Amino acid sequence: MFKPFNISVVNRNRRDNGDFVRLEQEPWDINTGYITKFAMFQYINHLLFNADPPEANCPTLLPRTVYAYPSRPDLNYRIGCTWGTLGPRRINESDFQEAIQCNLQLQLETEYPPLEINGYTWLGAAYSPEGDFLSHPAVTIVDGKIRIAQAVYGTLLVSYKVHRHLYTLALPVRPGAAENTVQSHLYARWSGGNEVIEIKQPEGAETGECNYITGYTLDISPDDQPPDHVDPEDEYVDIDFCTGLEVVE
Repeated sequence: MFKPFNISVVNRNRRDNGDFVRLEQEPWDINTGYITKFAMFQYINHLLFNADPPEANCPTLLPRTVYAYPSRPDLNYRIGCTWGTLGPRRINESDFQEAIQCNLQLQLETEYPPLEINGYTWLGAAYSPEGDFLSHPAVTIVDGKIRIAQAVYGTLLVSYKVHRHLYTLALPVRPGAAENTVQSHLYARWSGGNEVIEIKQPEGAETGECNYITGYTLDISPDDQPPDHVDPEDEYVDIDFCTGLEVVE
């Protein structure tokens, strides 16, 4: 006869469904991939007088910063990219300000996971669902959640601190690739989920047609050029009155 006994199971790898990692990339300058007027002047000066050419403006030559915002600072996750090279993790804590629209919600959330919320203030008036003016309702902060005592329309300006991780992403051109030469996806994996974003590239990144690297040529015409048209001159002809035809002598 077997003596009964109890078995206790402890889950050492508990999954928290509330965990997440938000991924972002550093935005490109609006002029990236395009030749600016100043760069064009520099390039013409380079062709005419052998001066230094403008600096390359190709995105594949510019390492970018990508950001990971874990839902909590101690979240264990892995990050990688499908093409390119990621540098080591750099930890940063930054102060953010965000204007959050209150559309009758009783609980608000910030765009990024807050490490701590430092303060808040109402911007402008608050209104009831019927559009009547109201005094600002009370606001409480509980576990990083912003709770409103009354459902109103209004705007709350929230100041909070964010814990984020920074990585440098370098994307060289794929050798021998006919298309998708710099396409890459950034991904993060953790126990319970994953996140993937595609790295956005500015105009001209895939074809390499950016700034002066497209191979602009400057066609300088000689000083003495024939006119592209002949100015009209007065011409006199004799017309037969009866036939209306030109009289040929």
